[in-house]
Amino acid sequence: MNISTRYVTKKGRSKPQNEDAALVDNQIIQMDWATASDEFQCRDRVLLAVADGIGGHSDGASAANTVLSTLLLATKEITDFDEISRKITATGELLGRKSRHYPPGAALAGALLFDKIFHIFWAGDCVMKLFFADGDIFQTTQDSIDVFGRKILTNAIGGGTPNGGTLHLASFSAQSCRVLMFTDGAGETVDVTDADIVINAIANSDVDDDATAILADVIIR
Repeated sequence: MNISTRYVTKKGRSKPQNEDAALVDNQIIQMDWATASDEFQCRDRVLLAVADGIGGHSDGASAANTVLSTLLLATKEITDFDEISRKITATGELLGRKSRHYPPGAALAGALLFDKIFHIFWAGDCVMKLFFADGDIFQTTQDSIDVFGRKILTNAIGGGTPNGGTLHLASFSAQSCRVLMFTDGAGETVDVTDADIVINAIANSDVDDDATAILADVIIR
């Protein structure tokens, strides 16, 4: 399995710090602005994810980093994805106990590519799309509702959600495809139907909200 990745993360004008974070293989990226590309050749395991600290809640940047750190450690120690999910939601419960009012939490979307299997996971309003060569598209759902024109999260990891949140899971045989995952700030910045322009659009625009995206081209041999 060969994977080419590009990522970008950028602090929004309305935030004092970037409350998004990206995870590319074994590296967590969280800074006001960063973009890079990586090549992973002849690999049987690669982990990619984005996390978005819940707006209006405390310590959003720390929550995003904590969730990705837990994910990185769990996937190194465990191969059972149900157990990995339990580790993530347990972290959500701990985050929820940090404050009685607006406790920290994070939305999450990512993929573990392991032994020619895609393990897809998501919670909250981070989104992932897989574009296959035959034209099929897989897209994750968003855990949010519209209330008088304002998007309200109904699920996240932490943030006071019941049992630390719900991590949605999907697994299927890997095939060559293009993978795009992004936080809601990225979705608000660009037309996400065109995966090719997402990274450049975020990097070259002055975003209102924090925006993070990872684009990966996966070749299965």
